[in-house]
Amino acid sequence: MKDNKRFFVCVSGLVALAVLLRVIDPKISALVYNGGNYFGGFCEIAGAAIPFLLCAFCFATMMFCRHTKTTLKNNRILTVIYGIASLISTLAAVFMATYKSSNKNYYLLAGFSAVLTAIFIYLAATLFKNNYQKSLMTKYAKIGIISSLASVTLFFIAKLIPQRPSYEALRVSMEKFGNYDSPEEFVPFLALSGIGAAMIMWITCLPDIFPKLRFSGKFFFAVSVVWAAAMLIGAVSSGHTYASEFICGLAVSYSMQFTAKKIIEKKFDSQ
Repeated sequence: MKDNKRFFVCVSGLVALAVLLRVIDPKISALVYNGGNYFGGFCEIAGAAIPFLLCAFCFATMMFCRHTKTTLKNNRILTVIYGIASLISTLAAVFMATYKSSNKNYYLLAGFSAVLTAIFIYLAATLFKNNYQKSLMTKYAKIGIISSLASVTLFFIAKLIPQRPSYEALRVSMEKFGNYDSPEEFVPFLALSGIGAAMIMWITCLPDIFPKLRFSGKFFFAVSVVWAAAMLIGAVSSGHTYASEFICGLAVSYSMQFTAKKIIEKKFDSQ
């Protein structure tokens, strides 16, 4: 009940903030805009890659840490399925980072995304020792996979809804044509960078899995909040998203994580 109330207050606050920011988005963008800045580019890349990177890690943990009573044959089949899913998620993370880097000198960050994914998959294979840890990790891996895929799906659905021009596109239109009527880039009301920022909240499950981190719950939560705030500033400064869209991405992603957690935990507790 306490978690439900905290979630409701948090998401309601984010939605109210998004509505407020929608009115003053152009002024905020004008205040922090710094086209082509490296930090803004990093935030774009991180926001695009993190959901897929988290999926790659979670699929890998499902492959290595699966705690199941299925037959040996079925276990092998599931191992192959999760392995392929982890590989596809890794390629998607690298592709999204490279795609976001296509017009900028951020290929180093795209390479960093690939290396980081490989490290996470290695950790998935080596971190979890006993069956209870593997069981817990399986639960949180499912939460990470479901919330990531659901959030990214909603992002692509949002792209089908009429969008508004990005701040940078409006500036370029003014410079080229002397008006704001010819923007070349439009952005959905759900920012992928906001979704990626919210996915960092997944790390708050680590104290449940590792007893030595039991007293670090607030630290991981603080890290996720600071990360989201930094990502907000960076993403808006790039001119490719607005503050309200970033907050909407946060709210949707948090909602997906909370919903997935409730569903998976209910099933986990009943076993």
